[in-house]
Amino acid sequence: MAFVRSSNKMDAIKAYLNTWLKDETMYCNYCGVDYMPHIVDTGEGTYNQLCCENPQIGRNIDHTKGVIKQNKETTKNLSKDTGAMKNGAMRLGLSLPPRLYTDLKKYFEGYGEKFLDTPTELHQFMREFKQFTIPKSI
Repeated sequence: MAFVRSSNKMDAIKAYLNTWLKDETMYCNYCGVDYMPHIVDTGEGTYNQLCCENPQIGRNIDHTKGVIKQNKETTKNLSKDTGAMKNGAMRLGLSLPPRLYTDLKKYFEGYGEKFLDTPTELHQFMREFKQFTIPKSI
Protein backbone atom coordinates (compact mmCIF):
# COMPACT_ATOMS: atom_id res chain seq x y z
CA MET A 1 0.00 0.00 0.00
CA ALA A 2 2.55 2.64 1.08
CA PHE A 3 6.08 2.58 -0.22
CA VAL A 4 8.43 4.65 1.88
CA ARG A 5 12.16 4.31 2.16
CA SER A 6 12.97 5.56 5.63
CA SER A 7 14.76 4.53 8.76
CA ASN A 8 12.24 6.55 10.78
CA LYS A 9 9.30 4.38 11.82
CA MET A 10 6.98 7.36 12.41
CA ASP A 11 7.59 8.65 8.85
CA ALA A 12 6.71 5.21 7.51
CA ILE A 13 3.53 5.10 9.63
CA LYS A 14 2.54 8.60 8.49
CA ALA A 15 2.98 7.68 4.81
CA TYR A 16 1.11 4.40 5.29
CA LEU A 17 -1.74 6.15 7.12
CA ASN A 18 -2.10 8.77 4.37
CA THR A 19 -2.42 6.03 1.75
CA TRP A 20 -4.67 3.88 3.97
CA LEU A 21 -7.14 6.74 4.51
CA LYS A 22 -7.64 7.10 0.73
CA ASP A 23 -8.86 3.51 0.34
CA GLU A 24 -12.54 3.66 -0.68
CA THR A 25 -13.37 0.04 0.24
CA MET A 26 -16.59 -0.14 2.27
CA TYR A 27 -16.46 -2.58 5.19
CA CYS A 28 -17.99 -3.28 8.57
CA ASN A 29 -15.92 -1.87 11.42
CA TYR A 30 -17.55 -4.33 13.85
CA CYS A 31 -16.85 -7.66 12.12
CA GLY A 32 -14.25 -6.53 9.54
CA VAL A 33 -16.05 -8.01 6.53
CA ASP A 34 -15.96 -6.06 3.26
CA TYR A 35 -19.42 -4.67 2.54
CA MET A 36 -21.32 -6.20 -0.34
CA PRO A 37 -25.02 -5.44 -0.39
CA HIS A 38 -26.98 -8.68 -0.49
CA ILE A 39 -30.52 -8.17 -1.63
CA VAL A 40 -32.78 -10.89 -0.25
CA ASP A 41 -36.29 -11.45 -1.55
CA THR A 42 -38.49 -12.91 1.16
CA GLY A 43 -41.61 -12.96 -0.98
CA GLU A 44 -43.01 -10.19 1.19
CA GLY A 45 -40.45 -7.64 0.04
CA THR A 46 -36.73 -7.18 -0.39
CA TYR A 47 -34.12 -5.98 2.07
CA ASN A 48 -30.34 -5.76 2.39
CA GLN A 49 -28.89 -8.68 4.31
CA LEU A 50 -26.33 -7.32 6.76
CA CYS A 51 -23.02 -8.88 7.76
CA CYS A 52 -23.45 -9.07 11.54
CA GLU A 53 -25.58 -8.11 14.52
CA ASN A 54 -23.97 -4.64 14.83
CA PRO A 55 -23.14 -3.41 11.31
CA GLN A 56 -20.94 -0.31 11.14
CA ILE A 57 -20.49 0.20 7.40
CA GLY A 58 -18.05 2.80 6.13
CA ARG A 59 -14.66 3.52 4.58
CA ASN A 60 -11.33 3.87 6.37
CA ILE A 61 -11.76 7.64 6.60
CA ASP A 62 -15.28 7.27 8.07
CA HIS A 63 -14.22 4.83 10.78
CA THR A 64 -11.13 6.91 11.58
CA LYS A 65 -13.21 10.07 12.00
CA GLY A 66 -15.50 8.13 14.36
CA VAL A 67 -12.58 6.93 16.49
CA ILE A 68 -11.07 10.42 16.64
CA LYS A 69 -14.41 11.88 17.75
CA GLN A 70 -14.76 9.13 20.37
CA ASN A 71 -11.19 9.70 21.60
CA LYS A 72 -11.79 13.45 22.03
CA GLU A 73 -14.89 12.73 24.10
CA THR A 74 -13.07 10.13 26.20
CA THR A 75 -10.14 12.51 26.79
CA LYS A 76 -12.54 15.27 27.84
CA ASN A 77 -14.10 12.98 30.49
CA LEU A 78 -10.87 11.60 32.01
CA SER A 79 -10.54 11.85 35.76
CA LYS A 80 -6.71 12.00 35.51
CA ASP A 81 -4.51 13.56 32.81
CA THR A 82 -2.50 10.33 32.50
CA GLY A 83 -5.59 8.40 31.41
CA ALA A 84 -5.75 6.42 34.65
CA MET A 85 -9.08 5.57 36.24
CA LYS A 86 -10.09 7.28 39.51
CA ASN A 87 -8.68 4.41 41.56
CA GLY A 88 -5.56 4.19 39.35
CA ALA A 89 -6.31 0.56 38.45
CA MET A 90 -6.15 0.94 34.68
CA ARG A 91 -4.72 3.45 32.23
CA LEU A 92 -6.11 4.23 28.80
CA GLY A 93 -3.52 4.74 26.06
CA LEU A 94 -4.47 4.41 22.40
CA SER A 95 -7.57 3.85 20.37
CA LEU A 96 -7.24 3.02 16.66
CA PRO A 97 -9.73 1.67 14.16
CA PRO A 98 -9.37 -2.14 14.34
CA ARG A 99 -8.54 -2.48 10.64
CA LEU A 100 -5.84 0.19 10.85
CA TYR A 101 -4.17 -1.60 13.75
CA THR A 102 -4.31 -4.94 11.90
CA ASP A 103 -3.03 -3.43 8.65
CA LEU A 104 -0.14 -1.64 10.38
CA LYS A 105 0.87 -4.87 12.12
CA LYS A 106 0.86 -6.72 8.78
CA TYR A 107 2.76 -3.89 7.09
CA PHE A 108 5.60 -3.99 9.59
CA GLU A 109 5.65 -7.80 9.74
CA GLY A 110 6.39 -7.70 6.00
CA TYR A 111 9.64 -5.92 6.87
CA GLY A 112 10.47 -8.17 9.82
CA GLU A 113 9.52 -5.43 12.29
CA LYS A 114 6.87 -5.12 14.98
CA PHE A 115 4.41 -2.25 15.11
CA LEU A 116 5.20 -0.28 18.29
CA ASP A 117 7.75 -2.76 19.58
CA THR A 118 8.99 -0.82 22.62
CA PRO A 119 7.53 1.60 25.18
CA THR A 120 9.68 4.32 23.58
CA GLU A 121 8.05 3.69 20.19
CA LEU A 122 4.62 3.71 21.82
CA HIS A 123 5.28 7.09 23.45
CA GLN A 124 6.72 8.42 20.19
CA PHE A 125 3.57 7.27 18.35
CA MET A 126 1.35 8.87 21.02
CA ARG A 127 3.15 12.20 20.61
CA GLU A 128 3.15 12.04 16.81
CA PHE A 129 -0.46 10.88 16.37
CA LYS A 130 -2.36 12.68 19.12
CA GLN A 131 -5.71 11.93 17.44
CA PHE A 132 -5.33 8.29 18.49
CA THR A 133 -4.04 9.11 21.99
CA ILE A 134 -6.40 9.21 24.96
CA PRO A 135 -4.34 10.61 27.89
CA LYS A 136 -3.80 14.37 28.09
CA SER A 137 -0.21 13.83 29.20
CA ILE A 138 2.11 11.03 28.16
